[in-house]
Amino acid sequence: MKTLIITFILLLVAYSATAQIQQLVLENEERNEVNILEDNQMVRVVTTSGVRHKGKMAIVDENTISIKGTLIPLNEIDKIKKHSRLVAVLLGIAVVYLSTGLVVGGLLVATFGGEVALGVVLGAAGLAGMYGGINGVNLSRAYKRYQGWNYSIETIPLASILTN
Repeated sequence: MKTLIITFILLLVAYSATAQIQQLVLENEERNEVNILEDNQMVRVVTTSGVRHKGKMAIVDENTISIKGTLIPLNEIDKIKKHSRLVAVLLGIAVVYLSTGLVVGGLLVATFGGEVALGVVLGAAGLAGMYGGINGVNLSRAYKRYQGWNYSIETIPLASILTN
């Protein structure tokens, strides 16, 4: 039994010593900035053909990522941005509540205040805000290729991360 436990521990140590982490490196040489998106992170991607993808990013190889099973070569990415689901949900809830207040305020102003035009404007702004809050709000920074951002995939040994 001791030999089995020792063998298991040695295999676990050997596995962790050879494990690697892949990440998408976003680099802008003009601004001297580097940002890193880790494998399995939620992102929004727009390709050069205009197709939009949203979901967890999986790194396939050094030139390709995958989002929901769709392979996307790095040279076809036009824009990429982080998409934090928690922030999007919380911000969406806040926007919907605020917009509901605008709609109710617009109805009250139009009905009891005598200012129909102001009420209609407030109601329309509230409805537009509801639409935005329900469809999702993403205020994260977009890394666009035409602004000088280059995308590459980097592989880092897990052992070097654990020793730092």
